[in-house]
Amino acid sequence: MASLEFEGYANVWWEEVNKKREKEDLAPIDTWEEMQEVMHTRFVPTHHKRDLFNKLTQLKQSYKSVEEYYKEMHMTMMSANVDEREEQTMARFLNGLNIPVKRIVEFLPYKNMVELLHQATTAERQVREDLASAKTKTFFAARNAMNASSSIKNTSALASKDPPKQARKHHQNNKLQAGAINHVLQSFHRT
Repeated sequence: MASLEFEGYANVWWEEVNKKREKEDLAPIDTWEEMQEVMHTRFVPTHHKRDLFNKLTQLKQSYKSVEEYYKEMHMTMMSANVDEREEQTMARFLNGLNIPVKRIVEFLPYKNMVELLHQATTAERQVREDLASAKTKTFFAARNAMNASSSIKNTSALASKDPPKQARKHHQNNKLQAGAINHVLQSFHRT
């Protein structure tokens, strides 16, 4: 029986339960269901299930991956002993997804929770790739803006010394920078 695995306080508690049942002339606990009921009464507070339902109601993906979010939702549902139709679970999962992932998944086909999970994982990967691409483009745009700003400052500072020569030099530098940037952007778009 499982009680043979008890250690420490659990073992002392179990012996006390059995002695008390003996004193009160109650039958010994000999089924798993009876044992679970006694253990549940002792170790699980009455508000535990309500807390689980509250957690489940408010559960969102937030900073978790889609897979981590699903596992947390599934574990909470199992702990709360939630027995609902698969459509309800899918709606619960979909509503907790981060908005960019949810927007993609809403337009993808799925028939069951496993397919929905796979679609959400794929959508999450797409969102991550889109963000990485946007960050790269933002980096190049910011660098170009900074280069243009410093070129303007350098040109205006030097223009007073030899205006025609400095203007030609500035124009040549801008053409070289624009060519290099276009080359990088073209190679970026090819990949």
